Amino acid sequence: GDKLAISHVIFCDGDSPEQPEPKIESVYGEWVGDWECGDTQVTETRTVTQVTTPYVFDEQSQTWVLDTANAVETPLADEERIRDLTEDEQFDCPVLPQYSAEDECVDGTSWVRVTKISNPDGMPVGIYVDDVLVETTIDGTVVQGEPGQLLEVRTIPQTLKTAARTQQAAAETEEPVVLASANFTPCVEAPEPDVDATDWVDGEYECDDTQVEQTREVTTTTYKVEGDQVVVDTVDTVVETRMRDLEDDEITDCPNEEPEPDPTVAGFTAKTQCVALAPVVDWTVDVTEGDEPFGTRTLTVSTPSGTVLASVEVTGDAAGQIPLKGRDGESVNVAWDFDDQVESVTLAEPCATVFGVVLDKDPAPAPQPEPEPAPVVSDTTNEIPVAGATSDVLLVWAGGLLALGCGLLLTERRLARARR
Repeated sequence: GDKLAISHVIFCDGDSPEQPEPKIESVYGEWVGDWECGDTQVTETRTVTQVTTPYVFDEQSQTWVLDTANAVETPLADEERIRDLTEDEQFDCPVLPQYSAEDECVDGTSWVRVTKISNPDGMPVGIYVDDVLVETTIDGTVVQGEPGQLLEVRTIPQTLKTAARTQQAAAETEEPVVLASANFTPCVEAPEPDVDATDWVDGEYECDDTQVEQTREVTTTTYKVEGDQVVVDTVDTVVETRMRDLEDDEITDCPNEEPEPDPTVAGFTAKTQCVALAPVVDWTVDVTEGDEPFGTRTLTVSTPSGTVLASVEVTGDAAGQIPLKGRDGESVNVAWDFDDQVESVTLAEPCATVFGVVLDKDPAPAPQPEPEPAPVVSDTTNEIPVAGATSDVLLVWAGGLLALGCGLLLTERRLARARR
């Protein structure tokens, strides 16, 4: 029943235990994740490391022990999970305020006007010019700056708390939020319009003129401001005119010129009457001479079919008669070879009558071609003598006497019968 204490264990060669396999284990880090206001879940990750620890033989204890000094750590892929946030972890998002910033010019100086639109939570807000805080009281505030500087309205970093969060769970804003911004722009004013005019240029003038019209071009250029630049707005060009009195050495007299004579105008008339028991055509020619001499013109009488019965050559003003024996009552055309003037004339009818008796015309047993007209020539003052007028008068008187003798003879015979 007595127990003996063993102070040493001695292994003989070849009898010690075998070295065990290295110990391998995984080491996990803490779950870490970030979330924002309004989130109800969070994505978390943790590291995973594989640790390999070999064994070493302890001479004192004559056993194999872990050699932690030579352990090897090998990182493995991180693990990820999504979990629901607890009520204590959740918090409401703050309502960001709203501001406006507009640049303007005041008396040639650059300004920016900042106006508060809303800030329900009373969040601290500041005005920064080139990242320098210049104002914290903002409500229709006007800030002066230099052209090119940047004005920003930002939230001021603070600790945000909600009723659902404890002091320890409070989240602190790390970056301000830019609510509005504007640049200070140069206060450039549009210059007055530029008006450029060319020199006056004389127009044309003639002799006896005492004035001349002059013209010139006037160009008006207007400007406008676009941003911080002045640019051309409109360019209009108009032509102006004026009258200038000519100098004495510019005025010249026009040479005396004879008025141009009227062009030659000629006209004629034609009518008919009976002369010496024959129809005649009375004609007149009136001429007004101009630059060109009138020359010799021809007056022609023809039948409607175109047969020429007579013609007269005329120089200047003239008048005359053309007899047309045997054509009582016929129509003839009287043509004037100046401006193609033509008149149609119906000859007088009858012409051969004595004591109310119509005398027979010259017998014509068979139709004969129209006779060739005898040439008739007149001067410019005297009438043309009528050919055959004397013989016709004698014939008329002879016929009258014969008729008278016959009448007397019949009367005598009637008286003799009455006596019986």
